[in-house]
Order: sequence, then C-alpha cells, then structure tokens
Amino acid sequence: MQGLCVVSAIPGAHRGHDRTMSNGNSFALASYRGREYYLFHFDKPDPGEFCVNVYYEDPDTEENVEIARVDTDHDSPHFDQLHRRDQPKKDVDWSYGEAIERLTENWRAYAETYEENHG
Repeated sequence: MQGLCVVSAIPGAHRGHDRTMSNGNSFALASYRGREYYLFHFDKPDPGEFCVNVYYEDPDTEENVEIARVDTDHDSPHFDQLHRRDQPKKDVDWSYGEAIERLTENWRAYAETYEENHG
C-alpha cells in the first residue's frame, strides 16, 4: 500500500503489546480461526486525512495481510474491501472516528469473507 497506510510494510508491528508507532497505532482485536487480527489507525495532521485497516500477520511470511481498509489516499474517504474476491473500492462519508468504529465492529465479518475468498 502506498501513502498513508503503511502497516503492511511493518512486519511484527503489533508483537507483544498494543502499541503506538511513529506513524499510527495498532491494537489487537481478537483471534479468529487461528489468526490474531489487529486494527491499525493513523490520523495525519492535515485535516481529514487518515487511514484505518484490519490485518493479520501471516505466520509463513511474517508479513501483515490487510483485509479491510478505509483511507483518504485518493482525496476522499473510501473503503477498500480487500476481503472480497473483486476487492472493490467504495466511496464512504466516514470520519476518522467512524472508520475506526465500523472496522472494529465488523472485523470478524471481513475476516470470514476473506477466508472464504482468499483461503
């Protein structure tokens, strides 16, 4: 991922504890089907620019795998539905707080869909 969401480039960013990183915060959501899921969020100082995503670390590659992301990398908030087979982008009218709330509330459904579509 380019731009604001850089969690995929931070292997093991979540290990040990929920933590604040120089470019955002990551915290554990829960375990699902043997994978630990995390939420990463970053609010850029520029008004209205942010990134929120749900991911897990692939134990084989030790890379973070994003399954859902809301960001403003293309000038307005949009939802990258990475859990779906076709991975559509959907324009949304969500604030930073709403994006955190919606992804936190729905992460398990995204994880289920990701498992069905991507194994």
